[in-house]
Amino acid sequence: MSIRKGIFLIGYKPTQHGISGALDGYARIDNQEQPVIAKQMSDEKILAEIFCALLGRSFGLVCPEPVLLIGQADNRVYFGSIKHPGENLGQYLKLPQPEEVWMPKYAELLNEW
Repeated sequence: MSIRKGIFLIGYKPTQHGISGALDGYARIDNQEQPVIAKQMSDEKILAEIFCALLGRSFGLVCPEPVLLIGQADNRVYFGSIKHPGENLGQYLKLPQPEEVWMPKYAELLNEW
């Protein structure tokens, strides 16, 4: 499995979902603009996000394609995922809304594991 790389384009905005400070925008990947969700975080967390996405996809879970992005505006490294219409993993697992209620507990359980 390979990880595609791209440029996180100027013009992104904060997402309306989640608690991780994710950004909603576009990236130029393979000479095409694609909608993405991106997060700026430590290298270790980026590697963990990529690993978890690839692992989930290998088990057939609904996980968007992970991508590694470089910010056009700031030259920083971002973890990204290709945005697609349809349900996300939380919806697939039928987790209650809002995400702020279950996400911290979910993260705590994963950290303990």
